[in-house]
Amino acid sequence: MGSSFAMGNAVSARQKSWLRATEKRINFTASILGSIRNVKVLGLTEVMSSMIEGLRTEELEISKKFRQLQSIRVCMGACFNPYSNSTILCYQAHQ
Repeated sequence: MGSSFAMGNAVSARQKSWLRATEKRINFTASILGSIRNVKVLGLTEVMSSMIEGLRTEELEISKKFRQLQSIRVCMGACFNPYSNSTILCYQAHQ
């Protein structure tokens, strides 16, 4: 039971990190779109596009940590659930 709580805290922390990265990218994109005329006049379209793409890549890397841990957590829950299919099948196999 204790490991479940510890894992829940780790999942929560990683999810918060992912959401911060998403918010950073969205805010930057909104800022660029708000001044798109200036971006185009200054010829910075490609530069800004690259920066947004970099933020998206960073966001996806951060999300991997959350998604991996969440997958492990879901699998652990399924393995230790007395009513899961795998538990029932194992029990029936030994009957």
